[in-house]
Amino acid sequence: MRRVESGTAAGILALISSGLGAVLTTVNAPQRTAQASASANAFLEIQTAARQHRELDLGHWTAEEARQALATLTARRDEQNATAEVPGRRAYRKAQASLRAGTQTYAVDGDA
Repeated sequence: MRRVESGTAAGILALISSGLGAVLTTVNAPQRTAQASASANAFLEIQTAARQHRELDLGHWTAEEARQALATLTARRDEQNATAEVPGRRAYRKAQASLRAGTQTYAVDGDA
C-alpha cells in the first residue's frame, strides 16, 4: 500500500470540505430565504411601532413614558439584530452601489 503525503491528504480534505459547504449552502437556500423574510418583517414591525409612537403617542406621554417606550423598542431591535443573519458581502456592496448611483435613497423615516 502506498503512503499518502500529509500535504496531499490535507488538500483532498480541503476540496471535500469546500464541496460539502457549497452543497449545504445550496440545499439550505429556502430556509435562509424564509429566515431573511422573517427578519425583515420583524424590523418592519419595530419601524411601524416606532412611527405609531412618534405620530400618535409621543405628544400625550410624559418623559418617563416616552423613555420606557424607547427602551422597549430598543430592546426589540437589539434582540432582532442578535438573531438576524448578517447580509453577505455581495449584498452589502450592491446596496452601497445603489446608494451612490442614486437609484436607492436612504432617509430618516419621517423625512422621506
